[in-house]
Amino acid sequence: MPCRVALALTTALFLPVSVSAPRPKAEAKPVPLVPTTPGDAWVVVSPKGVARSWVVTEAERKEGALLVTTAEIGADGKPARTVTYEVTKAAVCRVAEDGKPLPAADCLLKLPPTPGAKWEQPMFAPDGTRQADTAVRTVVGEEEVETPAGKFKAVRVDTEYPAGRPWSKVWYAPGRGVVMTDFGGSAFKLKSFTPAGK
Repeated sequence: MPCRVALALTTALFLPVSVSAPRPKAEAKPVPLVPTTPGDAWVVVSPKGVARSWVVTEAERKEGALLVTTAEIGADGKPARTVTYEVTKAAVCRVAEDGKPLPAADCLLKLPPTPGAKWEQPMFAPDGTRQADTAVRTVVGEEEVETPAGKFKAVRVDTEYPAGRPWSKVWYAPGRGVVMTDFGGSAFKLKSFTPAGK
């Protein structure tokens, strides 16, 4: 009997064993580079100390894109103007202002943000007339920026308008959106950010 037990144990130890492969980890959902949850609210301060408040008022999935509407809040606490963005896996684009579609989507950020990525952007006058000059946007890469709301690792996008002439630098941080915009040395910075429900 002891021989049979020893033989069974020895056989069991050397038989091929089927080991299942480790389960693949669920892909982490990327944190968007713009606020996308209704109720997300933030305040931006100008170089002269003027604060402007914004809030996400609506987010709607439509044809593979997320349409996010934001509103600037006036002194009376009511929306003064709105801006709608289209967020896809490929880009973040401004598509409407005050409910009116723009003549063409204004592509602010290509996704994923790859340093050196460049694209041309047609520009339009407020009346919808296409401008003769075209803007060129370039992803510079990730940088750390400091604002009154704290320090952020943010993706910098430079805009030349017209092409070859520096116009602006914009920094996008995950879940916060634009944390700083610099127009030739005049920087608008994020003062505070309050996630929805807080």
